[in-house]
Amino acid sequence: MENRQLNGAISLLDELRTDAKLGKSKHFNASRRKMGLHNWVGIPVVLINVFIGTVIVALLSDGTANKWVSIGSAILAFAAASLSALQTFFNFHKAAEGHSSVGNRYLGISRQCKKIIRKHQDIPYTAENLWKEAEIIQSEYLAINTEAEAFPTNDKDLSKARTAQEITPFTLEKPKAEQSA
Repeated sequence: MENRQLNGAISLLDELRTDAKLGKSKHFNASRRKMGLHNWVGIPVVLINVFIGTVIVALLSDGTANKWVSIGSAILAFAAASLSALQTFFNFHKAAEGHSSVGNRYLGISRQCKKIIRKHQDIPYTAENLWKEAEIIQSEYLAINTEAEAFPTNDKDLSKARTAQEITPFTLEKPKAEQSA
């Protein structure tokens, strides 16, 4: 009976580790996507504002105001203000930080699971103690899931996470009792 309980706890830890790894990758992918959007919207705002400032300085120092340059500057100013409003509304940078924070918390769960599984291989836990550890980690995982609801990801983030190569590959080894059987 003891072995079956341990296998259940180890299986739960491995499932949590795998799910946390997916969650980590998914949120890091979303963070990179949000930062890309932040840059894609933010860089044109800066460039347009620099251009408009240069045109205004040139017009003021020249003393002549070309009608088309003035109209073009007004259109660019409107575009810059619109992009800036989009950036403020969607708050890409804050969303990227939130995704990174959630991703790092999922990474912590994955590493805790690996540590407990590996430690159990060297210094076996009792079934009761192993289940206590698994339940603590599962509670932490569920709390992260609740926090992650504020930072939704998309199907592409999940798809990339599923195909991502694990930097430190992890294989669940069978307990020594099963290996000798």
